[in-house]
Amino acid sequence: MISKRVRTGIVAVLLAWPMVLSAQLSSRSVELSIGMNSYLGDFIKRSGNWWNPTSELGKLNVGVGYHFYLDDRTAFNAHVHIGSIEGSYGFESDMDPGVYNEVPGLNDYFKSSFQAVETTLNYTLAQWNIADWYAGVGIGFLFYDIEDEEGRNLRLLESSRLPNETYETQTVYMPLKTGFIFFQDAELSLIYEMSWNVLNTDYIDNIGKLGNNENDMIFRQSLVVRYHF
Repeated sequence: MISKRVRTGIVAVLLAWPMVLSAQLSSRSVELSIGMNSYLGDFIKRSGNWWNPTSELGKLNVGVGYHFYLDDRTAFNAHVHIGSIEGSYGFESDMDPGVYNEVPGLNDYFKSSFQAVETTLNYTLAQWNIADWYAGVGIGFLFYDIEDEEGRNLRLLESSRLPNETYETQTVYMPLKTGFIFFQDAELSLIYEMSWNVLNTDYIDNIGKLGNNENDMIFRQSLVVRYHF
């Protein structure tokens, strides 16, 4: 498990290096965001949910970030996010119901609060009078811990997994983003953004080998206010 000191170092590096790079640039801005996180994992049917991941109720996400342009189309972002997710087993899940006979203690619900820090490289794909359209990719670190419906910490509940399955409370992830920037030339810009955060773990829901053997994801829709200075 990553210690608090190492975790602090990761956050500091991911947030500090874009600011160092942008020290001589004039096109800099800060951002505040509010949005919803939707869970994409073993509890839900994966087919079709890449583009329409709305089968689980969205949970609140707030963020603060720093942004600067390298040129007219290319930009760096650094963000800190605080949010939560939840998921529950349903009849449309790709999981075999028989796994609950195999592991009687297996959870059928989870909830988690998390903290995340990420940096992304964005590229403007199109520029119109009303808005700019961009896409981006990056790297992030997610720190989390999950509970079941009774509030029990699932990381500590070994009976909820197969023997020898391990559970970590942090993971690397890859954010894939696209969005629209309105009022780009104004002091305050408004942004609508969608991001698919591909986690380097299959255990955000505590379901690993008994599930679909695909890494979990968190889909986020956000409204962002950007202040240029």
